[in-house]
Amino acid sequence: MDLAQINLNLLVALNELLKDRNVTRAGQRMGLSQPAMSGTLARLRKLFRDDLLVQVGHRLEMTPLAQELAQPVRDMLEQIEQMIDGRRAFSPASDECLFTIAASDYSTFLLAPPMLARLALEAPAVSVQFMQLDSDIGEGLESGEIDFAIAPAEAELQLNYPGRLLFEDRWVCVVSADHPDVGQQITRKQFLSLPYLTFALAKRGVRSDADIALAEVGARQQVVAKVESFLLLPFMLRGTRTMTLIQRRLAERVKEAANIRILLPPFRIPDLHEGIYWSPRNNANPPHLWFRSMVIEIGRDISAHR
Repeated sequence: MDLAQINLNLLVALNELLKDRNVTRAGQRMGLSQPAMSGTLARLRKLFRDDLLVQVGHRLEMTPLAQELAQPVRDMLEQIEQMIDGRRAFSPASDECLFTIAASDYSTFLLAPPMLARLALEAPAVSVQFMQLDSDIGEGLESGEIDFAIAPAEAELQLNYPGRLLFEDRWVCVVSADHPDVGQQITRKQFLSLPYLTFALAKRGVRSDADIALAEVGARQQVVAKVESFLLLPFMLRGTRTMTLIQRRLAERVKEAANIRILLPPFRIPDLHEGIYWSPRNNANPPHLWFRSMVIEIGRDISAHR
């Protein structure tokens, strides 16, 4: 094969097609019409002598060869991109950049306001996209779909990636401020007998670190509902006998709005250590370096305000 005859844009197109398996959306990201992108797919099929993407029902699926090509093509393009990026400094004041961050709504609630304020002042062309943190986060970091994951070091996710601690927090018990049975303290008996509202990602089987710790000491609550949002939990307690466990920093910020009472749990629950993680291939990437340094500074500020 004569490499001189291959347009690098074909490999860029292949990467977009295999990433999304949708000709129209892949074309939009490349600034091409649907017919033009279809023509590009036809050239790729001829180049690799394979269909690459085949219609299965209402969607396109990768052929075995396409599955083999997906990661090597992605890695090669990232290496080329980093080689070029590495030759110039990143200028946050003028350079455009989008960072995708996987984080719980709790972490987003704490980090987003100071982050957006910093970006408005220092990097007006830099934007962020937050997505839900789940058990597939490692795959997202590997594929490049996600730039950063913000997660507890204690999480079931077990992220084996470079990372830095952002801030620490502790779990607190929360009930409605007018709870009929609970005063300024909650006993073990009350904790185990009251209806319990908890966090869980149903499809992924991800639980909160607090629930994992309680299960390890044999504490079994009467779970009446599960929610895929830490932020919703305190707002669902008003006028009920239900209790829940959330992070202290979150509880204190929503205490008045949610009309809740914050109590120390009657069981020992280890503190959580929220960290930021990234793919090792981005260790020296200038935009990534700048952005994660900014987030680490924000985490340091959060830690300073106990």
